[in-house]
Amino acid sequence: MTPLSFIAIASVGVTVLALIIKYMRQSKVRQVELSALAFLPGLSKASEARVRWNIARPLSSPLFWLRLLFLLLLLLALLMDGLTFAKHSRASLGVLIAVDRSASMGIGSPNRLQLAEQKASDISAYVKERGGCSRQIFLPDEISSNGNRGEASENGLSLSAMQSAIASVLRGDDRCEWTHLVVLSDLSKPPFFSLDPDAFGQKAVAPHLLWFQIGEPEANSALVDVNFDAADFAGSEARLTLSVASYGDVKGAGSLHLLGPDGEYIEPTDSADLLGQGDKQFSFAVSKPGLYHATLTEAKGLAIDNRLDVELGAISVLPVYLEPTLESSSLGRLLGRIAPIKRDISEDDLVVVAGYGKGASVARRGIYFYDDEAGDASRLGYFDSASPLLEAVDLDLVDKRRLHGLASVPEGFRAVAKGSDGRIWIATRSGKDPAVLMPYPVGGANADLSGNRQLTWLVTLMNAYRFVTSDRKHLLKVDYVSDTGEPLRDVTFESDTAKAVGKKPALTDIQPVARPVAQDAPIWPWLLLMAIVVLLIERAVVLRSEMGRAQ
Repeated sequence: MTPLSFIAIASVGVTVLALIIKYMRQSKVRQVELSALAFLPGLSKASEARVRWNIARPLSSPLFWLRLLFLLLLLLALLMDGLTFAKHSRASLGVLIAVDRSASMGIGSPNRLQLAEQKASDISAYVKERGGCSRQIFLPDEISSNGNRGEASENGLSLSAMQSAIASVLRGDDRCEWTHLVVLSDLSKPPFFSLDPDAFGQKAVAPHLLWFQIGEPEANSALVDVNFDAADFAGSEARLTLSVASYGDVKGAGSLHLLGPDGEYIEPTDSADLLGQGDKQFSFAVSKPGLYHATLTEAKGLAIDNRLDVELGAISVLPVYLEPTLESSSLGRLLGRIAPIKRDISEDDLVVVAGYGKGASVARRGIYFYDDEAGDASRLGYFDSASPLLEAVDLDLVDKRRLHGLASVPEGFRAVAKGSDGRIWIATRSGKDPAVLMPYPVGGANADLSGNRQLTWLVTLMNAYRFVTSDRKHLLKVDYVSDTGEPLRDVTFESDTAKAVGKKPALTDIQPVARPVAQDAPIWPWLLLMAIVVLLIERAVVLRSEMGRAQ
């Protein structure tokens, strides 16, 4: 009960108590003789009031009963908020049967899809005997006309795709009042399988879910994961690692092949045995970006998870080109620890690091430094707090430098930090060739960069390198592909085909469900209406009584 309801009920209760006390309290007037004062003219008879309590008096008053009935009806209306009249319902039975026909359903003899078809027919006949209706759909095709019966689809099936297909049918098919949803799949029931409430339309109750896991465990090996370690600054090789998982009693040794971008065969750096259950890793040394093809062969099992296309965007971090005057400087040595140094500026995929002066070109991707001019300098007047270039930068330390800045910057650059005099301290350029314009460290390119006074500048430099390389291609992109090289989507669930079948529901679990046929009506409005009627009757009785006394 809410505090407001409690206050309202208490108020009605106090009013009822006051009403009873009012009717029990009866006044009696006794005349007082004043013979000694009788000679006084015009003196009215004196009287003395006394109160006498009459417990039975309220029982004889119609007004008392009307007012008490009004208050009790009002109290019941407050107490019965949320209560409704008895439900009107009827039993109905409508079963939507969703059959998984993804690639893993094609294994076995008879295959799992054929077993699922037989189970769906049994369910349909069972529902028909009980006067219900049913419909069979195929996933991921959603409707049976998109595929041939008894043949598994080459595409995989994810949980999200399954949920989406079922929800679309529930929304668009009103031929049956769906009381049950039956899923026939070789997958075990996911722990958090739920449908969008919008799929039920105006239905107040979601269908009961029954999950039948089809088929017996089958041995299978699968490519399940890919990892890539880029070449580091010390010159170590880039490595591509493929993970293979084996389920059940795998027969035959099998093999794993990796082809490079030019079709060359790449040997694994360490030998590993494909036999046995569990995860196994195979590492390969790679030397160039491009598209790699991984193929797993096995004597038996599901083939859909045996082929991967792995696209490497780059083998190492983006290299740096230093202008000749910076190569032997402390700034140049620092950049050599951040990224590999390239001396051929004709390469496209690199970051140019150079000084900025009059007539200098800033057309390439890069970081450009300007010399701080001598003379009076201004305080920090503006900074773009949303810029990634200022992430973790101590602006108080930037302000202490009192940079002189630049009166103007090249076209396409925007200011990130400016002095109070309007001169630009730091600027960036986005787009095809991102670039950063910033000052040299304190003391110039050959300054000691190990001191604390350079810490803020070093953070800005690292942010600048991240900024100019943030648009580059992703290092790793992985796709399952068919034997013709076409990408396959949502096949991650297809690997585990040897998992033990869980507890299956029974046909007898499909029973008619009582569903309401009319909207439940709350009781309190009717009680309130009755209270209003009683109040009108009470007012009519009072008015009639007053009119009688007036006559």
